[in-house]
Amino acid sequence: MIAINEFKNLRRRAEEVLKEQSNQESYHLIKELNLHQVELEMQNEDLMNAQHALQYSKDKSISVYELSPIAYFTFDSDGLISEVNQVGSNLLGIKKESLINRCFSRYVLAGYQSVFSQCCMRAFNEMSAQTCELKLLRWTGPEFYAQIDCKAIYNLLLGKKELLVFITDISDQKSSEESRNQEQKKMAALDRMQSMNELINSISRTQNHSLTVIKNYVYGCIRRIETNNFSLDDLLSSLKKVSEQARLLSEVILRMKSFTSKGIFTYELGNIHSIINETVALINFETSEFPISLIYESSTVFPSTKLDKLHIQQIILNLARNSIEAMRDAQVADPKLVIESVLLNDELIEISMCDNGPGFNDENTDYLFEPHCTTKPYGIGLGLSVSRSIIEKHGGQLTAKTNPTGGACFLFTLPIVESIS
Repeated sequence: MIAINEFKNLRRRAEEVLKEQSNQESYHLIKELNLHQVELEMQNEDLMNAQHALQYSKDKSISVYELSPIAYFTFDSDGLISEVNQVGSNLLGIKKESLINRCFSRYVLAGYQSVFSQCCMRAFNEMSAQTCELKLLRWTGPEFYAQIDCKAIYNLLLGKKELLVFITDISDQKSSEESRNQEQKKMAALDRMQSMNELINSISRTQNHSLTVIKNYVYGCIRRIETNNFSLDDLLSSLKKVSEQARLLSEVILRMKSFTSKGIFTYELGNIHSIINETVALINFETSEFPISLIYESSTVFPSTKLDKLHIQQIILNLARNSIEAMRDAQVADPKLVIESVLLNDELIEISMCDNGPGFNDENTDYLFEPHCTTKPYGIGLGLSVSRSIIEKHGGQLTAKTNPTGGACFLFTLPIVESIS
């Protein structure tokens, strides 16, 4: 049995242990509380810093928004203005407070309402950047051209979409564009007038040729009748040629009038082989004063194709005359012009015209087809340009290259289209 003194001693020691443990727990508890207090103070400091940074960012954004040289607007989903900066207010000539909660479309000209609506709808529906050009009304001045750039965003605070809109006055730019367009129209009209003069001069030579042929055949018929040295077959053959030349002359006059007034092409199914043969006969007649060796080579039977016969014939004449004049001016001793037609494939015919004249530099082939490019002192340099345009209207191409044996080659293609539509 434990003695009373020992029991008291044990109790005392137990109380000391409990007291020591109690002091340690209080210490740890106080320490934890102190740590939490420090953490809260640090979090509060961070929060204050974040608030200051947020306010700074907000103030900076407001400054940028207000001081920006571009007009800024914010629209809601109904197109009402929820925010606008001072530049936007000045652009429309209306105070900011008067613009808030107003529908922006009321400041868009009637003719541009649909353009504006579609631009905004695309931005809202696709959540993508959109742009358009339109005319806006200015309260204190004339209407003006503006470029609209907009981007839809989702406002988390309001829980809905908004449209950020940037507006730029492009009146000066549009005015410059309109001035350039007017100048281009004037230049185009001048080029067309000069092109028509070139065509008229070229066609006039054909007319003179036809009239000369008619005169010679009629004079020949009269002389044979007067000398009683004729047969009915000879007279009939000559009169048929007179009739054909008169028909051709009439078509040329009508076509010239049509082309100069409206630029109309009359397409028909024609055989390029027959067209070249007819044109070669005309060229041979024109070269009586400057004899050349004119050769037409073709070993292909071509199908009839859709073309404007007189224009194609005129191009062949123009290219031939260019070659003949170049060889004549260069005093070529044995002038030669070779015309060849080939079938490149089932869909394309190529006609080449090669001479042995002075030729040109391969580097200048593209320049040859530019308007007003000419080596002739009496030319205006539109023949090749107009010819290329006509060939391109037929769906073909007109190109140039040097002749491997010396001289120049001009080549043009025509697509095979076996029906008129």
